Amino acid sequence: MKWYLTVYLQSQYWRSKREETLNFFGRKCTECGITFDLCVHHLNYKNLWREEPHKDVTVLCNDHHKEVEGIEHDEFEVELVA
Repeated sequence: MKWYLTVYLQSQYWRSKREETLNFFGRKCTECGITFDLCVHHLNYKNLWREEPHKDVTVLCNDHHKEVEGIEHDEFEVELVA
């Protein structure tokens, strides 16, 4: 998991895929429609380096991302995009 955080999420590929996913979903949370504090969330990890929006990744607001991950708000720092 350390590789995922330090290499994959820092890669140019992921930056580009994150932007593509945000645009695909209209830059809003797919659960509530909020348009701020957004995270691109992996629905699965089987297609790393070739994710497809809706099939492999989605957009969630910070609150829904933490809910889906099952973590408390202060336990996990996520990269937020406006």
